[in-house]
Amino acid sequence: LLLHWLKTNNEFKAAVAYLEEPVEDAALSFIAMANEVPTYEFEENLIKNQHLHDKYYDLYIKSERVKFLDASFMKLDGDDLIYHLNWFAEVGKYPVIVLDHISMITYDTLGAQSERKDIDILMKRLRQLAHKTKATFFVVCHLKRATQGISWDQGREITMADGRGSGAYEQLCDVMIG
Repeated sequence: LLLHWLKTNNEFKAAVAYLEEPVEDAALSFIAMANEVPTYEFEENLIKNQHLHDKYYDLYIKSERVKFLDASFMKLDGDDLIYHLNWFAEVGKYPVIVLDHISMITYDTLGAQSERKDIDILMKRLRQLAHKTKATFFVVCHLKRATQGISWDQGREITMADGRGSGAYEQLCDVMIG
């Protein structure tokens, strides 16, 4: 979706917080996708593709139309994340922010609270931040394991109640895409 919006609207900007991979990997994947090539293939031929790398790097990343959150220096802590997402929305003026994925964030580093409670708190704070800043948040969550029948990757239909860890997705999201 981000790539489509970037290609079709020269004014579009988005911030991206991919919490499971280094910024360099996320950026390279993004550039490979812009070239319609699998990341591994683009990376294998990077010397040959250097001009394409530079073109899309300049067009999207160097221009700061896409800004990546470098989570490598962060504790994966809700307060730290909210601070950075707020900066993206208010200071950076990024109207669209992608958070992948919400289960990586915790509020209680000592383990006294549950994943459900951490997600409930974060979803509530993201909803407040969206109202305050008018930014649109795309929040990625994992699905619960299917306990019976076919699995998700085999075609099981997804419902709003299938988000892993919390019912806050159903309660606080305006739109859910499965």
